[in-house]
Amino acid sequence: MKSFLRPLLAALAIGLALAPVIVRGAGMNINVAVDRLDKLVSLTAAQKVQAAQVFTDQNSALLAFTSEKDRMIKGPPIWQNARAQVRAILTPAQQKIYDATPQRLGGGAMQDPAAITTRLDKVVALTDDQVALVAAIYQKQTDDLQALSAGDRASGQGAAIRQAAKAQVRALLTPEQQQKFDANPNGAENLEERAFVNSFLKSSPGIAARLGTITRLTPVERIVTTANVSEQAQAKAGSYLYRVQGSTGTETLNVYWEKTSPSAPVKIESSTGETIQP
Repeated sequence: MKSFLRPLLAALAIGLALAPVIVRGAGMNINVAVDRLDKLVSLTAAQKVQAAQVFTDQNSALLAFTSEKDRMIKGPPIWQNARAQVRAILTPAQQKIYDATPQRLGGGAMQDPAAITTRLDKVVALTDDQVALVAAIYQKQTDDLQALSAGDRASGQGAAIRQAAKAQVRALLTPEQQQKFDANPNGAENLEERAFVNSFLKSSPGIAARLGTITRLTPVERIVTTANVSEQAQAKAGSYLYRVQGSTGTETLNVYWEKTSPSAPVKIESSTGETIQP
């Protein structure tokens, strides 16, 4: 009998994939956003007014862009600022809940144990027993990271927690699964697109001229829109924010990609408007 965890995790992953389209797109329903936050942390009347203003300002800023592509390329700072403003109006007790809740559920947490497990499952094909064990490891990782300050999470302490979880997950896998895991340790549903973005960043003459030989790529944020194809959600466009470290400098770059159809090659457009064909 199949574990109940697998369909649950799949449903959570679909919710996560669609969240950027629903919450971050143009025409955001302010009342729905406030109500979702209220159900999460029990807002006071004054906080509801403040939250509504934050969401209204965010919506206005996003609606100023004339296309979905512009929103995806230029939107990340707006969403990050809105999350910071929402958090600032909450009490310490509310902040604790907000910080621990995934963004797809109205919180501010970037970590989502269920979604991480599902993405890994798509890469290495976990057994039902492995699903439960891996989900527990990622839940503990999330709890341990949440117990740290934002600064400590970004420091060696946070890195040590993530490395420990990675090692524990890897130890649960078969040799064949480990090979797939080592090639893609974070798990992802869009391996082709991400690989293309990584290749572009490493091989682009323009980026090399700015930063020298690329030595490290660190993903900061990933925003993807989806379309239903044969009853399955497939990525059609995305905006990837990367911290790119080179031999002569380091810079955070936003790379936009899109696919005209599920079988079409990925097209890349940088934040400066340069289009790169595969």
